[in-house]
Amino acid sequence: MDNLVIYIAIFVFGFSLDLVTKKIANEKLLMLRPVKLWGPFYFVLLHNTGAAYGFLKNRRGLLLLLSTISIILLIIIFLAALFLNYGILFLASLITIITGAIGNYTERVSGGKVTDFIFIKVKYFPVFNLADLFIFSGTIMLLIAANS
Repeated sequence: MDNLVIYIAIFVFGFSLDLVTKKIANEKLLMLRPVKLWGPFYFVLLHNTGAAYGFLKNRRGLLLLLSTISIILLIIIFLAALFLNYGILFLASLITIITGAIGNYTERVSGGKVTDFIFIKVKYFPVFNLADLFIFSGTIMLLIAANS
């Protein structure tokens, strides 16, 4: 419980950064017009009505239901792990995943779609946002925590 303030700070910072970058992308980028940064890295505005790789595209109700259930379960697991003094890496991984999930959920609830804008020009690599990156990196951290 001692680190609760740190986990709340991680959430607030990550959530805010995700929403601000999506807002900037929507204001400054043109839909489907890539802006090259360097090497294979681009910014390109895209709105996704589904989950990763378009899964459940245009199935907003089902996607919101599954997202709501997932977020609630993740928060319950996080609070139980916090109460039971699980390791810092495990707790940090969960709060990182929760941050990303709530970032995308917030946008999906308010606008019916999620703003993606980061693109790495590699075969079969989707356009993504910071919330997606939080979910992905949190999952990697969780796998590392589970194997240590």
